[in-house]
This record gives sequence, C-alpha cells and structure tokens, in this order.
Amino acid sequence: MIAYILEDMKQPVSYLISGIGAAILAYIFMKWIRCCLGKKRKRKKDSISLFLWVAYLVVLARTVYFCRPSLSRNKVNMAMMGTWGTSLRSHVYVIENLMLFIPFGILLPLCFPKARKSLICILSGCLLSIFIETVQYMTQRGNCELDDVIMNTLGTLVGWLVFTGLKKVKYRILL
Repeated sequence: MIAYILEDMKQPVSYLISGIGAAILAYIFMKWIRCCLGKKRKRKKDSISLFLWVAYLVVLARTVYFCRPSLSRNKVNMAMMGTWGTSLRSHVYVIENLMLFIPFGILLPLCFPKARKSLICILSGCLLSIFIETVQYMTQRGNCELDDVIMNTLGTLVGWLVFTGLKKVKYRILL
C-alpha cells in the first residue's frame, strides 16, 4: 500500500515547482498592492502561511483537474464506499483522497482566522470537494464520486485536528 502511495505522490510533488512559482508571483503581487495602498507590512508568519496556501492550491488544482485530458472520465458513483472496491489499488485511491485535503485543513485556519472554527473549516473543505467533483463531471476530467467528497472532508477534519493540536502545543510551550 505504501509503495502505491509513494508512486502516486511523484506526480503532485512534481507540481510543487509550479506551485512555488505561483506563490512567489502572488507574494510579489500582494507586496506591490500593499505598497501602492500604503499599508503596513504583514507579519512574516502571515506571509509564509499565504505562500503555502497558494502553493497548495496550485498543486491541488493540477492534481485533481489539469493533469487529466478533457473527456477522459465520465463515471458517476454515488454509492457510499463504492470506490473502496476489492483491490489494494482501489483502497489506496480512497486513502489518497483523504491525504489530499489534510493540508487544506491545516492551511485554511492558518491563513483565515474565521476558519479556525471547526464547522467553517470542515464545511469549506466539503464545499471545495463538491465543487471539484462537479467541475470534473462537467468537463469529464475525473469521475464524480461521493467517496471523494467524504474522504476529502475527512481529510479536512484530520488537517483541522492537526492544526488545533499544534496550536495547543505552541500555546503550552509559550506559557
């Protein structure tokens, strides 16, 4: 199972270069806008969080949408655990969907304080996943599957729990 996951991770890792490039451009653009508007500099921590957020979103978009040719997939599967199947490979796909949204659950509340509330963060992950599945269905660049939405939402929850745990650890260290 781990061998399959590591093999499948090569593709998203290869997208990091374009994600980092987009994040650099976004950072320069934001700095220029702030300078033009005469606003104070943001804290370095905020800049790093936004940088990581943009890089993640680019990698996510390339992974779930732009890496596939249009009209290549057209299945709809609304059965709960319908993707799980009987093969190890199908199990890996389900687990990878969970892993895909863990960074979302960490980075969203880091960048946007209102998303530190569990409901807002998890609902945002669910809505983004529904949006992705809808666009994949409309363009036929991915199969539209209920399991993907469920696992992406669970991945967001796991990410939010990691964020919350790290926040508590940091708070205890500072005391």
